[in-house]
Amino acid sequence: MEREKAILAYGFTKEEKNLIGMLKIRHKIKKVIYLSNNMGESKVFDVLNDVFAISNEVNLPEEKLLLFDMFSDKELAIIVDAVKSTIKGYPIMATITPISINWSLSYLMQHLVQEREEFKLRKMMKNKEKP
Repeated sequence: MEREKAILAYGFTKEEKNLIGMLKIRHKIKKVIYLSNNMGESKVFDVLNDVFAISNEVNLPEEKLLLFDMFSDKELAIIVDAVKSTIKGYPIMATITPISINWSLSYLMQHLVQEREEFKLRKMMKNKEKP
């Protein structure tokens, strides 16, 4: 099955989902899949193919997440700018890679949250070093 441009979205309010829906139309995105907190065991590849593992044993954390699949760099830059100007707060945004497509949603999300926290720490340390 050939993959198409898609966004996996998690943790958004109803109003924010409406905004994402408008972005979908405006940017001609074929598919937006809204994830629920009990889909942590689902593999990214399976979710992109509408196969979901539902479990109450592995819940996703309280975060806002957008995963982009099959976007060119130019398309991604445009859509990320649109998200930043449309959705309050700053959701975690990442592209789906050949490696991460085989990860569970919970593992990927843990990895992305950890990366964000490390980035914040590096930024804070860099700012402390400035005279």
